[in-house]
Amino acid sequence: ASKKRKLGYVESGSDIGFTDVRKKLHVLERDLGIELEVEEADKPFFRAGRSGRLILDSEEIGFIGEFSDKVLEDWELEMETAGFELDLEKIREER
Repeated sequence: ASKKRKLGYVESGSDIGFTDVRKKLHVLERDLGIELEVEEADKPFFRAGRSGRLILDSEEIGFIGEFSDKVLEDWELEMETAGFELDLEKIREER
């Protein structure tokens, strides 16, 4: 059995949104020496139009977005929250 290695990042704050976590992702891209594309894609746990799939060399390796009001309510989060997840194994394979 193989283990999947993933990296998640979540940020909360009164004015946190997609752009804020995308900036953090840019820093990670630079440090890893990769360039990701973001393709719009709606995920049920993110706000419509405020999320996307993360693509590296034509392969989906993660997602990014602002969490939906339902997620914020279910998890009792009182501030705007956004984040991303990356599949580190897929990044390693593509490098």
